Amino acid sequence: MSRMIDLSYSMDEHTPCYPGDPEITLETAKNIKEHGCDVTRISFGSHTGPHVDAPSHMIEGGKSLSDLGLSSFSGRAVKIGLNADLNRFFEMGRVDGVILETGWGDYFSKPDVYYGPGRPVIPLWFIEALTKKKISFFGCDLPSVDQSGVAEKPVHMALLSNDIPIYENLANLDQLPENTPFMFMGFPLNIRGIDGSPVRAVAKLDDNAGCGIQSAEPQLGRARDLLIKKDPFLAHASHEIRNLLNGVMAISESLVDGVSGTLNAEQSRHLSMILDCGNRMAHLLNNILDFTRMKKASLPLDIQPVNVRDVVESVMALFKPMARDKSILFVNDIPENGLMADADENRLRQILHNLIGNAVKFTPEGEIRVSAQIQGGKSGEKEKRGAIRVSIADSGIGVPIDKQSQIFKSFEQAHAPGAGDYPGVGLGLAVAKKWVESHGGELVLERSGDSGSVFSFTLSVASGPVASGPVAPGAVAPGRVRV
Repeated sequence: MSRMIDLSYSMDEHTPCYPGDPEITLETAKNIKEHGCDVTRISFGSHTGPHVDAPSHMIEGGKSLSDLGLSSFSGRAVKIGLNADLNRFFEMGRVDGVILETGWGDYFSKPDVYYGPGRPVIPLWFIEALTKKKISFFGCDLPSVDQSGVAEKPVHMALLSNDIPIYENLANLDQLPENTPFMFMGFPLNIRGIDGSPVRAVAKLDDNAGCGIQSAEPQLGRARDLLIKKDPFLAHASHEIRNLLNGVMAISESLVDGVSGTLNAEQSRHLSMILDCGNRMAHLLNNILDFTRMKKASLPLDIQPVNVRDVVESVMALFKPMARDKSILFVNDIPENGLMADADENRLRQILHNLIGNAVKFTPEGEIRVSAQIQGGKSGEKEKRGAIRVSIADSGIGVPIDKQSQIFKSFEQAHAPGAGDYPGVGLGLAVAKKWVESHGGELVLERSGDSGSVFSFTLSVASGPVASGPVAPGAVAPGRVRV
């Protein structure tokens, strides 16, 4: 069952208007008795009552409402407060719009207070943080996102300069759920070139799911909510589980070493499966622990010169047993003559583990190739050394176009629904991206299609001593392992 929440005040000739704006007038132009129909002449300003601002409201030459597409006025929205946990907001999936509740809407019927100077102030940093989410619209229960009587309008400009329309004077925001997405709709009048328009804004809530949009992956949605809400518990529990898991794996490895040659084929396979499952669980726990630490901005790094090829080789070796049922050619094209990067070796190992593991997951057969080349340095002491771009190419199923903008977000899966059974909760790429960025680099999806995908990331060339021998940009030294 869905229900609609009206976010608009009822408007009449007594509706308060922003000081100095045209007031509402309603006049009878025709009546049923004399003309056979009623027609009302309506006069009001473009920013009367619940309304939406276009960029042209504050920006000379900016887009009018008729220049913006319909997607700029509706979509998946979430209500937050000025004291909202923005970390949690950024962990959400796709969000098209933000509705800010300050409580000031309670004074709408008292215009002297409502339009007065004492209303809440929206910090500019708060708005700038929200715009990084690439939202399409912003709304609030204030008569203006900026203070009255102030010449400069920084909040308006921050939003409108990014072509983000602004809804003001919204009502009944207390009836919306906190931090739970819902469908928002607030279409303006389709008047060409207009700078603003009154709207009938509504929110559509799903009483069963708690939001206005049904999740295509309900199990993933529940997992996301639990992980977000239970970070402290997860951090503690993950440490405890990993200690027990390390014990199980140590015993399994000792069995492999101690009974080699005495087990039949099925027993050896079962023992290998135990180790494989242990490795997968350990990797998942590491991602969960990193995810919780990243939310608290706790990202300690031990930067040292690291041989990139050696780390790639060791990570590839870990995936050989995991990919034993697939026909995959692993190719390490990193130069053998000492390509060194400034990095935390353990974190670099995890970045590669996540990216190569992702390639193995989505490559039924074919090739996974890791290569690297040195890119020229730029101005600045750190950048003069140049950067190493490491690329991971696979011949797998590729990333659907509609998923490519989402895959680096937490709890997002790269495959399309129905594309097969691909385990995981969608943390691998998000964690890898965070670790790369903590090194001062970038992780991107270079291309993806039917022939596979290419992910790449950058690291700084080592500033300390490196192995002897020249390293030519783009040079390769193939090393192949058939699985």
